[in-house]
Amino acid sequence: MLTGIYGSYALVEKTAKEIEIVKSQVNKTIISTVIALLAFAGNSVLCRLALGETSIDAASFTSIRLLAGIVVLALILKISSRQKAASSKGSWFASFMLFLYAVSFSYAYISLDTGTGH
Repeated sequence: MLTGIYGSYALVEKTAKEIEIVKSQVNKTIISTVIALLAFAGNSVLCRLALGETSIDAASFTSIRLLAGIVVLALILKISSRQKAASSKGSWFASFMLFLYAVSFSYAYISLDTGTGH
């Protein structure tokens, strides 16, 4: 009779730990989502501020954004390569698609009003 009680206690304790792990993962997901949404909103505001008053043209702005991205990615790669020696290949198609995205959005910020799409 006592072993049955202790066995049940161990099962409850294991389940409680699993619930805590799931809660932790859910919290990380929520926090990551909120940070991503804030970053997208901040990016939109900064783009509109830079391009809105024609202080820079869309092509120059896109070039600066892509060069800044290259620098940041190079730094991340340098830091992460110290921790693990994983090699990854790039893709010309993915690079072209990123360029197309950046150019499209830079020109869209100039031609579209804020809140378009209702």
